[in-house]
Amino acid sequence: MRQGHDRALRWGPPLALAALTLLTRGWRLGLPATYVYDEIYYAPSAADLLAGGVDRTGTVHPPMGPWVLAAGVRIGGYDALGWRLGAVVAGVAVVVGTYALALLVTRRRPAATVAGLLVVVDGLALVTSRLALLDGILTAFWVATAWCTVHAWLHPNDSRTLRRDTWLAALALGGAVATKWSGAALLPIVAVTFGRLAWRRWPPGGPRARQVAATLAIVFLVPVGIYVAGYLPRLAAPDDGGVASWVDDQVAMARFHRDLRPRTSGAHPAWTWATQHEPTVLFAKECRPALGLAPDGSSDGICPARPDTTTARILAVANPVVWFAGLASAPVLAWRAVARGDRVARLLLAFGAAVWIPWLLGPREALSFYAAALVPFLALWTVSARWPRPLVAGILVAATAAAVWLWPLWTAIPLDPAAAHARAWLLPGG
Repeated sequence: MRQGHDRALRWGPPLALAALTLLTRGWRLGLPATYVYDEIYYAPSAADLLAGGVDRTGTVHPPMGPWVLAAGVRIGGYDALGWRLGAVVAGVAVVVGTYALALLVTRRRPAATVAGLLVVVDGLALVTSRLALLDGILTAFWVATAWCTVHAWLHPNDSRTLRRDTWLAALALGGAVATKWSGAALLPIVAVTFGRLAWRRWPPGGPRARQVAATLAIVFLVPVGIYVAGYLPRLAAPDDGGVASWVDDQVAMARFHRDLRPRTSGAHPAWTWATQHEPTVLFAKECRPALGLAPDGSSDGICPARPDTTTARILAVANPVVWFAGLASAPVLAWRAVARGDRVARLLLAFGAAVWIPWLLGPREALSFYAAALVPFLALWTVSARWPRPLVAGILVAATAAAVWLWPLWTAIPLDPAAAHARAWLLPGG
């Protein structure tokens, strides 16, 4: 009886979080029944890879993300539902991974459950796991990388665990880099952490030097191997130019990102993520009465058959309660990291900083959904700050209420003018 109770405590919360994530992400997943924003690039890439293993669409990112989306297309078919399934699975991985990381850090299942729930009800996490975009997939790999790194730091004297975590972190980081080049943002943290652990684990002299060198080789070379592996079908294609063509593609991608300038009003400086007042509009449509009567197959399925005019949007904006609670928790963790020498707090802050700072320092403006990777770390900051339990409960209740209110802006539910006006402060220029 006791064993069954322990098993329920162990597996109940993550399974419940996974089910809730599937419910929130899967509801009306096939709507809009058309490409939304950058789905117009990534969905065809997934279909291309599925058809012949080679992406001929001219994408500007590595193929790992489209490979994940291709798995969904294989299961669900090439339609809006199918090309979004891979993103949903990544969204589940982000929520469950956040729970696992919070449990590792706090050692309290209630706190870990709250962390997972905060990700479930966040708008950026929701939108990027309901659309065939790359950012939710990138976030899943980053959360896995963070878990392996923190787990190794908490178990520094177990050589077997350290070796396993080194390999797993490198593999997860490789998945991130093979999804987007920006996935390498966590590489310095991973390299320093595992290099330092190897340095401390072995005595001075030759053994220490060899182990540190071997550790750094794993951290740097395994991601390279994962990156190249994503291109293996193309490298093996006899009619696709082989290695020379692949090198040309890498150079073209580098030039594209070097010369890229904002081509949409949805791009803004990354400091605007702090206030969430410049969200990217991924989908917007005014539904007039006639549009709700369109025959099947000629409509995206969004507009209802109503006599009044409504407006449907998908807005890449965070849940303000989740967002600002996380930011308010950062100074608390910073104090613990400095005043108390809390190294886990340093790691958690470093992960969040690595996601955000490159965009703050870089010359390019950013789209608001790039900040989706910050959400798990904001949730971790909140539960790791050791706020009083009533306050944490209040944050969760308020975040849930905010999610209910903002739900139409995340899922393209048509709103009448009065309902849209009530949320106008969230809209660009509102």
